[in-house]
Amino acid sequence: MAYNILILDPAQYSVQLAGQPYGSTLCLPLHSDNPKVDAWDKRIKAELYFNLGMFNMTGQYKNRGITYVHTPTGDLGYGGESNTLQLPGGYACKGYSNGIVNGRVSINAPTKPIGNRRTRNGIGITDRGHIIIAQCGHKVSEATFCNAVNDYVLARSQTVRLFVLEDGGGSTAEYSSVSRLSFLPETGRPVTTIVCVSRKNPITITRPIYNGCKGEDCGAIQIIVGGIPVDNDYGPTSARRVSAAQKALGFPAGLQCGIVSAYTAKKLGYKSTI
Repeated sequence: MAYNILILDPAQYSVQLAGQPYGSTLCLPLHSDNPKVDAWDKRIKAELYFNLGMFNMTGQYKNRGITYVHTPTGDLGYGGESNTLQLPGGYACKGYSNGIVNGRVSINAPTKPIGNRRTRNGIGITDRGHIIIAQCGHKVSEATFCNAVNDYVLARSQTVRLFVLEDGGGSTAEYSSVSRLSFLPETGRPVTTIVCVSRKNPITITRPIYNGCKGEDCGAIQIIVGGIPVDNDYGPTSARRVSAAQKALGFPAGLQCGIVSAYTAKKLGYKSTI
């Protein structure tokens, strides 16, 4: 997987923040093999979880990661950053923010970026108020990652209003409680703060979806299984990911085919008229 970038309309998706103080027994890696994930999932009740990370950095890297998270139930973090990303419902986070030039993220970091080449993740907002959630599954520089975010956003006729870059590495992670799949390209640090995503009004799947299909329904499937690029183009990568989800959900071997049938759509939480 190269890049997993989502642009979520708040009218269609609920995007919230949650977390625990670092060192809490509830801090855990976002991995499907971790039994504690289920306990946290039952408490928060979201469909997708992304590790946001939180760091109290010093020296030339001071405040380069996410440093503060605000939720309706309390605050977490170290403060120190003035760039604040506001989300609907009273959620907010602060952290290292790139400059925005003509609607594109422009690196304004110190001359020695953190980690130079690591997997990366970040959260932002577009000019339309849509939430950007971005990850990459291979090691890249900050500039390369931000340019991928720029290209994805602009290809969808939007521009970037604010983008907060998390330092990356072992903090890049995603877990789908629907497909039971995780995405963990590096070490998987314990989760301190997370982004929680749920659909407000799930679409109805009206046709079988298989390799070669295109459309918004394909993109909806790509989002909910997690860990793959969301481009509304259901190709071999999407089919393999759905096949993995079918296996994780306990489908018989003969039904682990990567095709979204009425049965698979239902198991992924969608209505179906197939």
